[in-house]
Amino acid sequence: MAKDILRAGIDTNVLVAYFKNETNVNGVNRVASGENLFRKAAKGELLIIVSSLVVFEVAEGLDSIDQDFSDLYDLRRWEGFEIVMVNYEIATLGGKIMRKYDLRRKYKIDALLLSTAAYAKAEKFYTWDNRFIRKIKNSTFEDDYHIQVENPPPVRDLFSER
Repeated sequence: MAKDILRAGIDTNVLVAYFKNETNVNGVNRVASGENLFRKAAKGELLIIVSSLVVFEVAEGLDSIDQDFSDLYDLRRWEGFEIVMVNYEIATLGGKIMRKYDLRRKYKIDALLLSTAAYAKAEKFYTWDNRFIRKIKNSTFEDDYHIQVENPPPVRDLFSER
């Protein structure tokens, strides 16, 4: 019988924080949290769902720190990552999510990332954007799609709730 593993979507900011080596943001070591997620994925204990849009956003984030996109940042090569191409179903679902949960303007790309996570049957969606988390928590999104939207857990807490 196949092992039941957590399926988790991630926001681009989780990867960019890792690449930017953000070790102390308001007392949180984002690098350690990211490394723990990536290590669990490489061991087959977690499947990280990544929208194809994240590739563009990672390249944009790397540009902000004068890094070139290279094989090191090629998520297709990372164990435990599933790149999900944005197709018609994901795009239309993203539009519905954007409208229903008022994710216009600043959060319209996040609506597509959430729709990718929903399409891929993710149970979690990790982001460092606390305003976005509050916006989602104040809506019915989590109940409607059965996806918990939260910060990546500290190293010790990744599987404590499962």
